[in-house]
Amino acid sequence: MNETKKISNEEKNQKLYQIILDLSNYEDDYDGIVEELKNIYDGEYRHSYAQISRNMFYLDFDERETVSSGLDNVIFKLVELEQKEPSTYSSIRKSVVKLKDHIDLEIMRYNLNDEANDRLETAFESAEELNKTTSFLSDEVVELQGKSWDFQNKMESLNTQSITILSIFAGLVFVFTGGFSFISTALQNLNDASVYKLTFVLSLIGMLMFDLIFLFFYMIAKLTDKNISSPCIKTHNQACDWVDECQNCNIIQRYLRRFHYVIIPNIFFISTMIGTVIIWLIRRG
Repeated sequence: MNETKKISNEEKNQKLYQIILDLSNYEDDYDGIVEELKNIYDGEYRHSYAQISRNMFYLDFDERETVSSGLDNVIFKLVELEQKEPSTYSSIRKSVVKLKDHIDLEIMRYNLNDEANDRLETAFESAEELNKTTSFLSDEVVELQGKSWDFQNKMESLNTQSITILSIFAGLVFVFTGGFSFISTALQNLNDASVYKLTFVLSLIGMLMFDLIFLFFYMIAKLTDKNISSPCIKTHNQACDWVDECQNCNIIQRYLRRFHYVIIPNIFFISTMIGTVIIWLIRRG
């Protein structure tokens, strides 16, 4: 007897699931559905909330809403029938109302779950965007730190260069002052000194002053990463790149070709001193 009842309830569960499917497909034969529900809820049958939850799980959002609105129409139909036959339809209407309540609860639960999933997905997307932004900002911070260090190093290097250049210019002033002072003294003793000695000494002082001034400017050019050499006479190129014509050029040749404007005055001063010595020796002999 118990086994027969269990099978009967299982069949009723299947029929109730079929009614839910029919309502989800816009079934509007409410008279037929009412008759089916009358046969299902006749007796002590109580639908299972867990079974209803499983049945609603396989429906999408629109189908669940359609089932709920369809049951509203079924309940309205049962109310009309209850007024005519209260003893027959009163318990059935109450059972169907409970069925609708359970279905509405499931719809609300699924809707809240979908909303929570949407919010969670949005939160994940926002977190991912925030992670990308944070990563980008971290890269920017690292880049800015690198630029800051570079700027700081350049400032320190610039301060060092400025001090060095000022020192070099101070040396230039000293060379000019000392050189002109010596020349002035020599000119004042012009009557007491030999013209040969005076010419030799002035040429020597001029060469030393010229070479020291060039050396100072050369040091400034190295500190400021500038090039003060003239274009090579042979290659017409200011940079000695050791290609083509420069391959067989030794260091002395490169210096003569790129700094000939320094060599020529030195040749002039040395020639003057040598010539002065030769003339002095000839006149003396």
